[in-house]
Amino acid sequence: MMLKLVVFGMAYVISQGLMAHTHEIYPPLCVPFVVRTPTLVLQNKEPSLVMIHNLSAHDVWMTHTPKTDEPSNTGWSRRLRSGRWSALANAVNGFEINCVESQPGHEQNIACANALAVCVWSPITTPAPLKHTLWAGEDRSLSSLLAYIQRQGFAWSKPSN
Repeated sequence: MMLKLVVFGMAYVISQGLMAHTHEIYPPLCVPFVVRTPTLVLQNKEPSLVMIHNLSAHDVWMTHTPKTDEPSNTGWSRRLRSGRWSALANAVNGFEINCVESQPGHEQNIACANALAVCVWSPITTPAPLKHTLWAGEDRSLSSLLAYIQRQGFAWSKPSN
């Protein structure tokens, strides 16, 4: 009986730990963006602020390989720790991000839809005219990220319908 109770208790604690990042609360006025493909492909007609939340239990590396017609023709990789948020100021329609799950001694490509929750603010006010995509803030708690991007001069309003 004691063994069953200990096993049940451990299972409960583990399940609560895994579920800690599965509850999604979007920032106010941020419109959920459904990721339908293995990669995250951003669709926008005007500059937007894309909020990205890592819901998985592991680090996710977000990578971008530029297309030849992108204004800033550079690639990058950025780490987003479990439960953390990043914000991307995006001015490029069709901007694509791939996801790589990272565990000690193991990395694998994964579907971004299985690891990330995304929402979008548009229209936005930017500290300078936005001609390409850039990181507004990276790998922070939600409250810290919101404060940081506002200090940088980003602002948003109620989405237009």
